[in-house]
Amino acid sequence: MSPRVTPRALVLAVVIVAAVPATACASTIAGSVGGGKLPAGGKGQASVRAVNGTTLVIEDATRVRSGRYNLKVPAGNYLLFAATTPFRGRAGGVDLRVGKVAVRAGKRKTLRVSLRKRKRRSAKVPKVRIPGFRFPGVATARAAFVPVKYPAVWIQRFEVSGSADFDVLRKGIPDMLITDIIEPLKSACGGAIVEREHLAEILGELALQQRPEFDPATRVPTGRLVAHNREVTGRLSLAGDTLTLSVKVTNVVTGNTRSFSRSTTPDRFFELELSVVQETVRLICGGRPPAAYSGQASGETSVSDSGSFQKLSWNGNVRLRLTGELQPESSDEPDGEYALYEPESGSIRVILDGTTAECTYHGETTVTIVPEPGRFSRVQHDVDAPAYSLAASFPLGAAMPVTTTGPAYCAGGTTTDFPLAGRTFLGTQTTQRSSSTMLTGTTTVPIGPITNRWDWSLAPQAN
Repeated sequence: MSPRVTPRALVLAVVIVAAVPATACASTIAGSVGGGKLPAGGKGQASVRAVNGTTLVIEDATRVRSGRYNLKVPAGNYLLFAATTPFRGRAGGVDLRVGKVAVRAGKRKTLRVSLRKRKRRSAKVPKVRIPGFRFPGVATARAAFVPVKYPAVWIQRFEVSGSADFDVLRKGIPDMLITDIIEPLKSACGGAIVEREHLAEILGELALQQRPEFDPATRVPTGRLVAHNREVTGRLSLAGDTLTLSVKVTNVVTGNTRSFSRSTTPDRFFELELSVVQETVRLICGGRPPAAYSGQASGETSVSDSGSFQKLSWNGNVRLRLTGELQPESSDEPDGEYALYEPESGSIRVILDGTTAECTYHGETTVTIVPEPGRFSRVQHDVDAPAYSLAASFPLGAAMPVTTTGPAYCAGGTTTDFPLAGRTFLGTQTTQRSSSTMLTGTTTVPIGPITNRWDWSLAPQAN
């Protein structure tokens, strides 16, 4: 059995790396880590991560091996953080800026990261406001954080209980998870980790660069900082000879939370941390929205006035396909992310009956539904009972032959085309709330002498 681990210290170093605008071609930032004692093999871990200075997305993270690191990143403006978690020695921490490096597309730059403490003047931290969020050490005001469609994750400090020996892992667990999750998260759903531990300091550095004495050509662009939409929190607890790591993932857009736990013996902590990586990624990415919704769509439009009556009714099936796009809620929708769907296929039987004085008319036809780009239905994503709104119209060119009968003045026996193109055959009119994954409902909208009704029952489809 391996010796029991006893974590004692966590050391951090900050490196400011200025660069040219990002491109798609990967660049390399590499070098050595010195100026402080690194954990020997099996006695701790050390890592370096590169944070995009424009978006605060952590583009890459790697463990330090034999005192060296190697990061693959797009060309861009970077902040480098070096983190060590040794299991013996005096606790302490250092945040240190060590220089500037221009990273060009496809090029390699070498930078030695030093953990040696240095005195530095603190930058004045600007006031920041992200609606719904508060960050330690950051005052309240406005900042240009922009929402993104992909999962953007803030991995927060973990709680630790049961033994003071593990206190250093409050920060050590997030550092290790960041390193281990970045690549699986990108592969699974295009997600990213965002830097929040040193948010106040980073914003202070960016604020300094906006001052008149700085060359405008070398300033890091602002206004593109990625707002996180997922949070990872958790707890490490020791009870007897059982060490348990619990992880909770919160979708801050929908409010949904999911959690799980893994347990082992205290001497196998590193295996425990690695064992939660894939499940954490799965919870961050969430389930993919249904590929389609398919089912019944029916309804009618009727109008009754003195001496005349008309009813247009329809009934059939429709399939709405996922466009692949997720959008935030609109003003009348519950908070969340909404998947967009557009009509793909279907077949609707349409009947028209009417009378005007002594004249009667009747028509029937079957309309084939075709893709209708630009007309979207919206279904709340990653919830068990989604809010939704549906919209679909008869396609261009759709018409129905209608035959009139009656006295001569009715032009009895004549047939004309009744236009159907653009008429809504599936419409919730307002945001609905489902009681399950099925989208089922009816809505009636009277407008003067005209009454419109829509009925629907759509089931989610996996493919």
